[in-house]
Amino acid sequence: MAEHLTQPERVFGELTRVLKPGGRLLMLTPNRWHYVTVSSALLPHGFHLKYNQWRGVDAHDIFPTVYRANTARRLRSLYEHAGLEVEQLYQFETEPEYLAFSTPTYALGVGFERLVNRFDALKHLRVNLLAVGRKR
Repeated sequence: MAEHLTQPERVFGELTRVLKPGGRLLMLTPNRWHYVTVSSALLPHGFHLKYNQWRGVDAHDIFPTVYRANTARRLRSLYEHAGLEVEQLYQFETEPEYLAFSTPTYALGVGFERLVNRFDALKHLRVNLLAVGRKR
């Protein structure tokens, strides 16, 4: 849900406030630099509504995205500014289920997945960010 936060500093501050000392905040969110999120940010919200309607997703489940907390650097900064020690930050690519509508697109997605997961230098292009932080 971090991709929908218009004021991530306030949200992370409040999440930290309600954590017990030593408590952990886990955040799984899409990476701003993955090809899906880059293309998503370039397309109007109306397109997302129509595309997801075609996929059978209810329009009430589609929200505008702003990507203000969606890079490894930004997540780390938000955690630290809120008073959380970043214990781990994972970046990983998963199967491209969103490309399963055709064999060629799915095959391209799988090739991309294997490439970025194989080379650590490409980790900034992986779709998922998982941050684990502990309240000091």
